Amino acid sequence: EDIVRQKYEVIPGTFDPIFKEIFKSVKEFLADIIYEVTGIPKEDVLKGTIINSEYPILNINEKRRTSDLIIELEDSVINLEMNNHYYKKLNKRNDIYLFKIVSLSDKSVTIQININNFRSKDGQVIKRYTLKDDEGKEEDEIGLIKYDIYLENIKEKYYNNDKLTKLEKYMLMLKLRKREELLEVSKGDKSMSEVYKKLDDLSKDKYYALLYDEEEKKAYENKCILEDAIEDSYSSGLNHGLSNEKINIAKNLLSMNMT
Repeated sequence: EDIVRQKYEVIPGTFDPIFKEIFKSVKEFLADIIYEVTGIPKEDVLKGTIINSEYPILNINEKRRTSDLIIELEDSVINLEMNNHYYKKLNKRNDIYLFKIVSLSDKSVTIQININNFRSKDGQVIKRYTLKDDEGKEEDEIGLIKYDIYLENIKEKYYNNDKLTKLEKYMLMLKLRKREELLEVSKGDKSMSEVYKKLDDLSKDKYYALLYDEEEKKAYENKCILEDAIEDSYSSGLNHGLSNEKINIAKNLLSMNMT
């Protein structure tokens, strides 16, 4: 099964360890994305420093960590984060983290770029947010800028044969898994071609393959557990009261480190 997958597919760049390795290894790709999103010149990004570039080799049973990347430039700090799942408190968590970076940084501007591996409700591919502090001051006054990019919307545009921007093509390099599609999207672009080569190399690495297979297995098990819990809640709720049963289910899911 692994050999067949490796022949036709790569481990996607949305997988946390791969996400970090790509941006650490192909800095030109990182600079291209930051320029396309923020307008910060590529040469400024290339001179910047990635200050948390190491993705630790974790025990396969250890709880998965959120993957993010912090880049320090001359007068700004940029946090690039991959969000693989949506939940109601995601934005609040991201904003808390952003304010934490601001409090620890001596830079005049803090930028957060969220790469979201899900769909935006309104169909927009990229959004720029105005953030306010506790005193109601907006981002221009306190140097806070936040962007959200939605990979599922970009993938949908690709499969609808809609014309894609340069940024959307770059984002597809993280989202797509099929080799033929990745080769098609990256054709003629040096940094995207380097990303494909990196995806190819990492997908053939036994360590990353093992991590990814375990992650896929856990995701499937969690999906089955959740479906069983929902089914049980309906049948139990008819006799014992749905509200109490839902509370118990939620507690059980939390104990299994599910969101």
